[in-house]
Amino acid sequence: MSLIGSWLGFEKRDLNEANAWQLMVQALRRRESGPVTPASSMQIAAVFACVRVLSESIAQLPLRLMEEDGRTRQPAKAHPLYRMLNFLPNPEMTSAEFRLTMMGHLALWGNAYAQISYDRAGRRRALWPLRPDRMTVLRDEDGERVYRYESADGPEFLGWREIMHVRGGSLDGVVGYSPVSLVRRTFELKQRMDEYGAAFWENDARPGMVLKHPKALSEKARSNILTSWEDRHRGPAKTNRPALLEEGLDVVSVGIPQTDAQFLESQKFTRSEIAAIFGVPPHMIG
Repeated sequence: MSLIGSWLGFEKRDLNEANAWQLMVQALRRRESGPVTPASSMQIAAVFACVRVLSESIAQLPLRLMEEDGRTRQPAKAHPLYRMLNFLPNPEMTSAEFRLTMMGHLALWGNAYAQISYDRAGRRRALWPLRPDRMTVLRDEDGERVYRYESADGPEFLGWREIMHVRGGSLDGVVGYSPVSLVRRTFELKQRMDEYGAAFWENDARPGMVLKHPKALSEKARSNILTSWEDRHRGPAKTNRPALLEEGLDVVSVGIPQTDAQFLESQKFTRSEIAAIFGVPPHMIG
């Protein structure tokens, strides 16, 4: 499963049936008007950038299993886990792709899960990422942790020996908390601001300037004035040309209203606030 498909919640079979990028576009078009979720928060540019920075940073780090030999340390190349952790966690993913996906889950949901598969000799053979939004952590009658996973074929119950569970910050030490769920209002505010901004540019008809004439003009006169003005001043090569105004014609620039200027400042502040929630320096997300 690809990183984007894993974040957006696609099953493996979906990626085999159609192009992954087409599926991503379809998911982004299905914009929900309800509360922001970890998956839908990826539609917010600042969130996507933060998750990308964190995931790619972890994926670039070396991951080598080491062993001590007296006072020296060296790669444990003979250990069965060395190749799995350093090269291929499973037959479909490299080590970098696996960590990229796991870190994306950890950043959005506060938890990253991977199922451990074993061979007949009881040795760990592969690690398979699981969807954190489909996982529930329970305890059985003996107090042992049990993981309930909603797969395509129905619920599965997995023991703690079958699951690799990486937690972020946690309130109970069992399950990590999702930054998106914990500070949901900030992400909802940014989503609403993005929706307002998109609607503003789609529907606003405010011109950059207004040509004022003291008299009422016929349709033909208005058309001649506008055509003449655009022919002389429209385009980057004609910028800052002098203008000759006749018969009381006046030019009035239309700037950004104060409320819209405050909106732009709020956009910058909210973006910085999201970066702070993820612990990413604002300059790293542009």
